[in-house]
Amino acid sequence: QDSAGDVTFSVDESRWERVSTHLSVRGEGKRFNSTFSSLTPQAEPAIGDVLKQIAAQPERLRERGTEVLTALEQITHQR
Repeated sequence: QDSAGDVTFSVDESRWERVSTHLSVRGEGKRFNSTFSSLTPQAEPAIGDVLKQIAAQPERLRERGTEVLTALEQITHQR
């Protein structure tokens, strides 16, 4: 889970095609059913792409400060 309580998942890009077609979840009946259910993965933009978009519009940096901090946090955790 991330800091907002959302369930997150990551996988190496080289394994994405296989994993994305077989992804399922089973919960305890609260957030997810107690039986396996197929999931439709939602890809997020790469950190580098997000930072490039932000750098292209420096005048909007204050508006997108949270995105910058999140991207930097992700980079830090990848090291």
